Parts: sequence; structure tokens; C-alpha cells
Amino acid sequence: MIKNESKKQALLSCLSLAVPFVAFGIYALIHPEHSILYWAITASFGLGLILQVVILLLVSRWSDRIDSRKVTVLTYWIQPAVIWFSALLIVLNRSRINTQFFSLLFIGALLAITGNYLPKASPNPLFGTRFRRTLENRQNWQVTNRAAGITFTLFGITLMLISIFPDGRFIEYLFPALLIILIAVPYLVSTLNYKKQVSQGTWKVDLDYLEKGNGWIRNYRKTSIPVLVITVLIIAGVSALIVWAGFDVRFEPDALQIDARSVPSQTIPFESIESIEWIEDPDYGSKTFGYDDMNKMMGDFSSKEFGQYTLYGYSGQPAVKIIHDKQVTVISEKDSEETSKLYEKLLEIIDQPDS
Repeated sequence: MIKNESKKQALLSCLSLAVPFVAFGIYALIHPEHSILYWAITASFGLGLILQVVILLLVSRWSDRIDSRKVTVLTYWIQPAVIWFSALLIVLNRSRINTQFFSLLFIGALLAITGNYLPKASPNPLFGTRFRRTLENRQNWQVTNRAAGITFTLFGITLMLISIFPDGRFIEYLFPALLIILIAVPYLVSTLNYKKQVSQGTWKVDLDYLEKGNGWIRNYRKTSIPVLVITVLIIAGVSALIVWAGFDVRFEPDALQIDARSVPSQTIPFESIESIEWIEDPDYGSKTFGYDDMNKMMGDFSSKEFGQYTLYGYSGQPAVKIIHDKQVTVISEKDSEETSKLYEKLLEIIDQPDS
């Protein structure tokens, strides 16, 4: 009964990622004008589906060792929940909505729920705080997971409280500190419990998860090759994207045409241009939706200098700020000479005196 229930949950969790992966992929092909948004969502579900299959291959045979059915269900659905939320963030970012509130609230709730179920999990290599000592000794597992449960819950509640503050810049400094505590507390508790048992002469290896020839180890090794292949494919894909992504700027008879790869292109009619400005040292701020690497930045960005704007640029170069149709577009070519030529030609076309 439990095994059938596990198979059902595994199938449903995969379908929850496979169906939107196919649907959004087809929509992106049919509507190329929205392709960057829907390809981003499709990639999110596709990667999530691959990872979910790997997780299921790795741990499916151990699901029966978890006493709590709720813990088993949680294990199968954490990954799809994260992927669905990631897709939602992509849409919200495209709408230029500040997603920090939703991100902190979701992560906080997920950690609090996980913390509630950690103490309920019996020893297993699937769900819980899995250090070497916890997989060797039952008491160490129980003590460590109780401490981890409290830590996760408090960490989650803290993030949810932080999310209500409109200016959350301090989270950049607070989050790493909380993350270190989240990892350090369970590890410290596990180590102290181990030393206590050793000093009392009660330490014994009463769990077999790390023994040579154990099924868990064999199962792990079977999945190591597909994990390696997936990792190589991801690295190759990212490398290809970096080489392919870019943009070209050209002057049409009545418009400035920006042809971009990996983000939407843009056409700016000359008659719609209200003003242009040379920016020697631009502050591009942060990306809300689009593409950026160590050299190129394209898409929707937000900064104190430009507000909400569209960027096509290269890092470390001056830029041209164009205000048109009550929108702001910033362009920075590969070098200052090319950017200067763009600026001067725009000045000539719109007949704006150089200030």
C-alpha cells in the first residue's frame, strides 16, 4: 500500500513539471514575440523535471523507510513547489513587480514546514539532517533532527517577518549569517552528541547506511553517471548561451533598431525620442528580467539613476540614455568609440543640441 502510494506521488510530481514544460514550450514556438518569457519558464520546468527524475531514481527504494506519510509526500513535492514558484517569479519579474516579499515569504514558509517535519522522520538517507554520525547512530539522528527542526522553523519565521519590511537591503547581509547558523547548529549538535556518547561508552553504529555494499551506496553510484551527464550538459548549454547572446544596433530610415539575441528586440521610432543623454559612468542597478553575464547585460533593469528601464549594454563602458514614449532605454556598445558614434548620430537625427 505504501509502495503504491509512493509510486503515485512520484508520478504526479513528475507530471506537475512535465505538463507545463510541454505546454509552455509549444506556446513559445507558436508566439515567438513572447518567446524569451516562455522559453525561460519552459527551461525552468525542464530543468526541474530532470532534477526530479534524478531525485526519484536516487531515493525511490528508500521511501518505505520513512514512517510518516506526510514526510514522504513532502519529500516528493518540495522540488516541484520550488520550480513552480521560480516560474511565478519569472512572470512577476517581467511585470516589474518587486519579488523580494514573495521570495522571502515562500522560502520562510517552506523552511518552517520542513522544520516541523524534521523531528518526525525516522533514520533514512532520503529526508533529514544527514551527516556521517546521524547515518551511523539512531540516537544521534533523533537528537540532531530535533535541533535542526527547531532551527529550520525559527529561520523560516524570521524570513517571513523580514519580508514585511519594504526596504530589505539588509537581507543581503543577514541571509548569509542565518544560512551559516542553519547549517552549523545541526552539525554542532551532532558532533557534541557523538562526543558525549563516546565519553559515556554508549556510542555504537546501529544504522547500516554507510556500510560497504549497502543498497543506498549502490543506488547512489548508479545515479552518479546521469547526474554527471546532466551537469556537463548544463555547463555546455550555459557556455553556448554566453557565446550566442548579444545585440546589434542599426539605423533604419525612421527608427533605431536593436536586434537582440536571448531577450526581446526593440524598435525606437526617431519621432518618439524625447531626449538623449551621454552617461560616462552608468549605474545599471539590478536585473529584473533578462540576461547578463560577466560582459553583457540585456533586458529589464532597475536602478536609482534610470528607474525602471530597458538595457542593452556592455559592462565598463559609457552609455547613451534614450527617453522615448515615456520609457527609458540605455545602450552601451562594445567600446566607448562605438557608443560615441551612436550618440553623435542620434544627435544629428533628432536635431538636439549637445549639452
